[in-house]
Amino acid sequence: MAVVECANLAPGQTVLDIAAAPGGKATHASSAIGRSGLLLANEIHPARIKALGENLERWGAVNTIITNRTPEQLATIPDVSFQRIIIDAPCSGEGLFRREPDARREWSPARVTGSAARQSTILEAAVQMLAPGGALIYSTCTFNQEENETVVAALLAIHSHLRLDHSLRLWPHEVRGEGHTIHRLLDTRPPESHWIGYAPPPRTDSAAWNCFAAEMFTTDPVADWGGIVTSRNGRFMLEPLHPLVVSAKPAVRTGLWLGDEKPGRFEPSHALALALDPSQVTNRHDLTISEAHHWLAGEPIAANGVSGWVLITVLGYPLGWGKRSAGTIKNHYPKGLRRPLPVS
Repeated sequence: MAVVECANLAPGQTVLDIAAAPGGKATHASSAIGRSGLLLANEIHPARIKALGENLERWGAVNTIITNRTPEQLATIPDVSFQRIIIDAPCSGEGLFRREPDARREWSPARVTGSAARQSTILEAAVQMLAPGGALIYSTCTFNQEENETVVAALLAIHSHLRLDHSLRLWPHEVRGEGHTIHRLLDTRPPESHWIGYAPPPRTDSAAWNCFAAEMFTTDPVADWGGIVTSRNGRFMLEPLHPLVVSAKPAVRTGLWLGDEKPGRFEPSHALALALDPSQVTNRHDLTISEAHHWLAGEPIAANGVSGWVLITVLGYPLGWGKRSAGTIKNHYPKGLRRPLPVS
């Protein structure tokens, strides 16, 4: 959390989280820049992409692009430019010694040297993507100078337009959390305007989506959030109106997954449920905490009302979708997320 706080994020900014999995920094950044901003969450390791996507979905993130590229590949995207770049870099892990015995066993001087070389490569690619006037936040969960001050000093020696604005060490015996080192670098060039002449892709015209939206929403969420509905192979996305959506493709995900078109119907996604403000929905059912435990276990709900899709909420916060028929709301909470009832 401290890494993102050091970025001084604001609504509307364009942000890159260059090593984003499993998503703690990405979800924090998404909240800070709001739905007027854009977050590109990148993860180089394919095995960690699934967790990143799921956590952003559960956070209700809308204006997010997820990519699976090396930093060098990201830097080749045409006209790529970010006002903030967050790099929580792979490192020797000295800050994790208290929590993870494996980190202690795997540490070696060679690991430190190898990590520093990799960090320098990542930083060099990141500088190419930093917008004039922007800020780059470089952090590691380690303490040695070779992976921190030495790496930063070498970068500053090469790029005269950068300056060190702030540095911080979080010692695990002084804070609630594990060890971290954070540096904030500022680009001293005058800020420039970006993304001139962008032509958005055509909006998808779908009777299934339009019918679902007309029945479910008090206001048009697409207009509220800003974006455009697109479809591929029956999967509907709300894509941000930003040129990076086009230039970053192929991407793991571009925007918010709305749902899928099935034969004769539209099936909304769990991600859409969590992104909604309940006030946007005409058909909803609010649960108590006790009832919510049963819902999260996969149980149906006996409740009369209008048939069709229902947004299930608890204390006013969205939990997921149900579908009502003949006085019963069938549970559509994802089976992989269900958990047993707590032991009383």
